[in-house]
Amino acid sequence: MMQSPIKILLIEDDEQDIELIETYLAIAKNFTTHLEIATSIQQGLERLYVGGIDIILCDLTLPDGRGLDTFVQINAQFPEVPMIILSGLNDIVNWVWEPSFPLIFWCI
Repeated sequence: MMQSPIKILLIEDDEQDIELIETYLAIAKNFTTHLEIATSIQQGLERLYVGGIDIILCDLTLPDGRGLDTFVQINAQFPEVPMIILSGLNDIVNWVWEPSFPLIFWCI
């Protein structure tokens, strides 16, 4: 039986990182995905309001947001959509861990 593709919203403004994520998803063997891309928090929120997204992959350095506030802004409006944070390791070293936020970091 064919499973429905996982609907992923990638919020990322760096073209190389977008290509990297597309490559990773293209080689996935046990599931299929449908990837949509937003290049700012605002574009991401607009897409999330339409509905139907299963998971968010989000960079924390975007034209209209920076750092953990990016997560807070999106999560405040869509707490039901799981989010994986994409970040360079140096971006997260100085953050204070807040246990009330269910974060997963994927350092690229």
